This record gives sequence, structure tokens and C-alpha cells, in this order.
Amino acid sequence: MSKKVLIIPSCTDLNRGDQALVLETANVIKNVYDEKIDIYMMSDGETKQCEKFGLKSFSDILKHPSRISKNNHNIKYNKSIIIKWGLVAIKDLISSSLLLNRFTRAIIYPFLNEEKKKSITLYKECDSCYVKGGGFLHDYSGGLVGIYTMYYLTFHIRLALAMNKKVYIMPNSFGPFKSKTTKKMLNKLLNKVSIVTARESISASGKTNGLDRDIPLFPDLAFFLSDSYEKNKWQQFMEKYNLKEEEKYVAITVRPYRFYQYENPQEKYVQYKNTFVEFTKFLNEKGYKPLFVVHTRAINDHENDELCIKEIISDIDDKESYKVIKDDSLNCYDLKFIYKHCKYIIGTRFHSVIFSITNKVPAIAITYGGNKGNGIMKDMDLSQYAIEIGKLTFSNLKNKFENLEKEEADVIIKIENYIEESNKKYKELIKKIKKSI
Repeated sequence: MSKKVLIIPSCTDLNRGDQALVLETANVIKNVYDEKIDIYMMSDGETKQCEKFGLKSFSDILKHPSRISKNNHNIKYNKSIIIKWGLVAIKDLISSSLLLNRFTRAIIYPFLNEEKKKSITLYKECDSCYVKGGGFLHDYSGGLVGIYTMYYLTFHIRLALAMNKKVYIMPNSFGPFKSKTTKKMLNKLLNKVSIVTARESISASGKTNGLDRDIPLFPDLAFFLSDSYEKNKWQQFMEKYNLKEEEKYVAITVRPYRFYQYENPQEKYVQYKNTFVEFTKFLNEKGYKPLFVVHTRAINDHENDELCIKEIISDIDDKESYKVIKDDSLNCYDLKFIYKHCKYIIGTRFHSVIFSITNKVPAIAITYGGNKGNGIMKDMDLSQYAIEIGKLTFSNLKNKFENLEKEEADVIIKIENYIEESNKKYKELIKKIKKSI
């Protein structure tokens, strides 16, 4: 029988950035093992695209408390949502904690539904678990909410360790951490895993990651996503989306964002959208065509890029001044290929920035949610082209774009240097894991 290896936590095809991290984690696994292996990805939704690339899927065991809500229009939190989620979380905490002990797990196993039984069985049978890269290990809330959130985010790692499985954490971002308790929880957990890696220097350094410990630094795995298309594929895309060879496209990725850390979140979101309305006109004046790309599909509004794009373009009078690419059939390879044929990218979805940079398309990153954007741009010596999402204005975006045009050659040299070093680090990562299995 072939060995079984699990990729956690839960992921779907909807987020093309996470999809790339899952597929590249699978490639790491294939490079590590010298024998045939079956790779399973944990998911709570659509995985057909990943399955076409040879992965198998299984259900997550601890689900998000939001599953009880039939209302997906949740761009902002309210007290009612928090109370409902809190009650579900208490119930989940009690039931899931029983799975972390082999005696209580054996007692409740017969009462689990078939999906959970299948998942528990896979955990028992697997050789090891790989935590896909990303930026989910953080605590923005503090207090009891922060403690449960950290428990929820790390539960599937805890379950693997409880079953004496080796756990390898692929390059992640860590922090911020609002409370000492969540930092202690994560530190204690990281001490038990076989390998833990960070994807940028802020998260790697004990002085800045909030964990008071250094973590080995390796690149985000999406930097190694391959180009998989033949030469005539771009022609097919041009015909499909009515793109023109003579146009200079500037890709733009946006998302609905809650601006939870600001006192005036709704005003900040309006400011964010208005910036791109003005920026579209500015790009047109300079001879560029904005190409709004739905990078992440979603059921919930707060993750649905299409919703934000619709709100932006509804305020643009000239409907010929931009293009929109929304195509549910596209996977991460397709999007990378499309970004490759753009002149620049303005990316709120940071993996759209990474997809572009790997093809030497200069980028401005709109950063949010921890260290990922600021950290990786800093490591490429491109911090001047990162803008915190709450500080985004038309004026500073315009200035940075004009600077990017002037300094394009120097920017590309920095990108090339980073990619060259990344390729070396990737080989080191494979060797590091091989030694530990």
C-alpha cells in the first residue's frame, strides 16, 4: 500500500492563492518521498480543480461557527453574529476536545457522522501532515474570542500531534497576537511539530513576530507555481475575454474588507473603493487599460472579490475604460498566465502579486492582515511599493505607480535577485524535510 499524507488546514478551489499553496505543498511532498504516495487535502467545499491535479479530498473535522448562518452577506460583524457564533463555538470546543484524547476519542467515535469517521480514519492511517503555507496563525481579537480562534485555527494540527503524527508547517506568516495567552498556546504547539518555517523575515524573527522565537525563513511556496501553458494559450484568452494585443493592461485585484482595526470601517471601505474609481481614470489618461480580476471566488460576501469589483465599476461612467475577468473555471495556473501578460499589477490579493512577480511583472501591494504583504515586499527590498489598506488614497497610489514606471528596471532586477535566492532556499527546504522523515 502507498503511504498517505495529509495537507491541512481546510482549503477549496475558490481562493486561487490558497489553491496554489496546496498544490505547491503537494509538490514539496512529492519531492520529499522516494516512493508512491497518496496526497489528501482537507476541504469544506469545492475541490474539483485540485483533484484534477491528483489530490484527494477529505472533510475538515472542526468547522467554523459561521456554518450555522444562512446569511452570507457578512461584510461587517454585529453583536447578533458574535453571540450566535460564540454559542456554537462553546459546543464545538467541548465536542472537539474529546477527539484530542485517545480514550475519549474511542468512546465518541461510534457517534460521529460518516464524514468525520472517514477523516479520523485518514488521520490514523496517514504517515504525516503538512500545514500548507499561508498566514492563518494570528490573533486579532484577544480575550476569549482570540483564545478560541487560536484553538480553532490549530485544532487539526493538535489532532495530528495527538495521534503521534509528524507535522511539517510550510512557510507561513505569524502574528499579530493581541494576547499573551494565544502566543503561549502557539509557542507550546510549535515546540511539538517536526519542522516550522516562516515565509518572510518579520515572521521569522523573534524580535518582530510576537512569538519571541526565531523561525527558519523560506519563500512563500506560490513563488514556485509553474507556467503550464503553450504559446497559443494567450491568444485563446484574448479571444475569450475580448482582450486586445495593443492594450497595455494593468491588473487590479480588490476585495471586500471589514477594516475591523479602524474606528470608521465603513468610511475606510468607501475610501478604498473610491481610490480605484479615480485610479481607473488616471490609468486611462496614461494610456493603460485597468483589468479587474476576480482572484478569489466565495460564498460569503466578505471574501467575494466580484462584489467589490461591481461596487467599484458601478461608479465608473465610461464602461469601455476597463475590463473585468470573472471566470469560475480558471485555476491558479490560469490566473498566473493572465497576470504574466499585464504591464503592472495593483494587488490587494497578495498572491496575485506573487503570481505576477514570478513573471517579472512589477507590482504595488495593498497590504492587510498581518505580516505577509509588508514582510515579503520588505524581503524583496520593495517596501516602497506596499501600501497599508487603511492608508490607501488615490494620491499615494498615483505617486507610487509613477515611481514604479520610472524605476521599473531596478524593480525587475530586485525581483530577479529574490527569485534566484528563493530557488536555492527551496532546495534547502526539501533537504531539511527529508532529513526529518
